[in-house]
Amino acid sequence: MLAAHSDRRCVTGGLRQRTEEDSVRHTAATEDIQGHGSSTGYRSQLLGGAPGCNGIAMILLDVSILVSAHRQDADQHCQIKSWLEATLGDPAGVAVSELALSGCLRVITHPKIFKKPTPLTQALDFVEDLRSREEVHLLGLGAGHWKIFVDLCRRGDARGNLVPDAFHAALAIELGCEWLTLDRGFARFPGLKWRHPLD
Repeated sequence: MLAAHSDRRCVTGGLRQRTEEDSVRHTAATEDIQGHGSSTGYRSQLLGGAPGCNGIAMILLDVSILVSAHRQDADQHCQIKSWLEATLGDPAGVAVSELALSGCLRVITHPKIFKKPTPLTQALDFVEDLRSREEVHLLGLGAGHWKIFVDLCRRGDARGNLVPDAFHAALAIELGCEWLTLDRGFARFPGLKWRHPLD
C-alpha cells in the first residue's frame, strides 16, 4: 500500500486517512463531480465529461504514477508518493481508470520487471484501497473513445507497447482530463493535455 507521510518523510505504512476537516472540505466538490455519474454503490462512474473542482480539468493518473507510488524501489518513489498524498487532499481529488489499476497490478507483480515483485495479496490490497477512496473517481469509456483511440494510433504511430498508451490518452482527451504521467513519450499524442507531476 502507499506509505503514510509525516513531515513529508517516506515511511512504510498505509494511505493517510482523511481527517474530519478533510472530509468537510471534500464534500461539496465530490458531490459536484459525482453529479456527472452514479454515486450509488459503485460510486462515481464518470462518462462523457469529468470537470474537476470549479471547472478545472480533473487529473487522470497513469500506470507509471501508481507503480512509482507503490514500489519503494521505483525511481522517485518518495517524491511521487508525497505528491499523490498531497493531491488526494485537494478538493477535486483525482481520477483513475480501471484499465490503469489493472495495468499497475500487472507491473508490480511481474517477475521480469522486479526481482522481488509485490506479492499478489499486497498488490490487490493496494489497488483496492486506492479504488475505494472517496477522493478517487473511476472513469469509464464514453461513446467517442474508440474513434479518438484509432485516430491517436494513426497520428502518433502507436504500435506494440504504445497501443495501450494511445488507449489511455484517448480516455483523457474524451473526458477532458489532464493526463498525469512519468512517461514523457505521451507527448507524441496530439490533443493530449499532459504533464509530469514533479514539473
